[in-house]
Amino acid sequence: MKKIAMLVKTFLFLLLILFMLGNYCYAEIYKYKDENGIWYFTDNPVGLDEENVQIKSTRENERINKDLQKQLSAILPQRNVIEKATFGVVAVKSSIGYGSGFFITDDGYIITNKHVLKGAENQKKTDQDRIDNVKAKLKEVENHLNKEGERLEATREKLEREKKFIDSQPKSSAKRNNLEQYEYYLNSFKEWENDFKERKKQFSEQENEINNKISEYNYDKAMAEISRYFKILIADDTELDVYLVSTSNKYDLALLKLDGYKTPFLRPADPWKVAYGETVYAVGNPAELRNSVAKGILSGIEENYIKTDAKIYPGNSGGPLITEDGKVIGINTFKKLTRKFEGLGFAVPIQTAIDEFRSELGNLISLE
Repeated sequence: MKKIAMLVKTFLFLLLILFMLGNYCYAEIYKYKDENGIWYFTDNPVGLDEENVQIKSTRENERINKDLQKQLSAILPQRNVIEKATFGVVAVKSSIGYGSGFFITDDGYIITNKHVLKGAENQKKTDQDRIDNVKAKLKEVENHLNKEGERLEATREKLEREKKFIDSQPKSSAKRNNLEQYEYYLNSFKEWENDFKERKKQFSEQENEINNKISEYNYDKAMAEISRYFKILIADDTELDVYLVSTSNKYDLALLKLDGYKTPFLRPADPWKVAYGETVYAVGNPAELRNSVAKGILSGIEENYIKTDAKIYPGNSGGPLITEDGKVIGINTFKKLTRKFEGLGFAVPIQTAIDEFRSELGNLISLE
């Protein structure tokens, strides 16, 4: 735990450094001509003659000139609206796993599920139950080995007493018989002892391995709780850095931001205008399969969630549920499984997400 606390403190310090460095990335740049007609660049315009300043820009604006739509269009096919829509879908990587998300604006805002970044509460409980169960079994085996070790030590002492007794006997056929019997039990004891030592060694190695994995899990979970920076993969597998803008207290939703790029994005449509039975597509990254598309129908509405029979698997979480014309109507969030059939997927309506992050997204986004 001390190691984890130290790592967390180090991480927070590095984040502070990165934040401070980030502030310098947006300094203004000026290009000016001196009295000899030579052009120079500076980020400090103090004392410059405004008439000689030819270019005034910011690094942020220069970075925004990177157009991801053009980048992707140059190398990836867009033979239909669904393929074009996948340009706006990203894979989201966090310390606890892998999920999906999608751009909702052309300046880099990304909607995803909160559990993609922080972990699902029910999954955390399931994981903790498994950890507790494993620890209980480890303790059970440890107790069994300790008791066996006590029996082994008692047998050793018994054999030592037996040897002393035999040594004290005068030479006779009875002594020889007792010695032969002692040698037989001693050999059996040594086999038992060697087997016990090997089993105890294997248990110790397995226990250390399990405890290391538990420590790694707890560390990753702790990091997920405090992390504000994540990685995304866009459609051509370019990896970019994003940061967390906001999470919802009410819904399984989070808003990320990619700075410095013009981004492809999905236009939202009113899910309540999509009729039951109409075709929809779940786009995401199940099992880390990049931009996988699953076809289904809109199956209904349940407790303000959109239901669909489009296949939704781990990794699809946070990805868009889109219509045949490529518009997003929901955020794929979870799936109800049954033993008898495939189950149904559930998506948070896109209007819910837009309303939840209205203060960050502004009033420019509207349903089509």
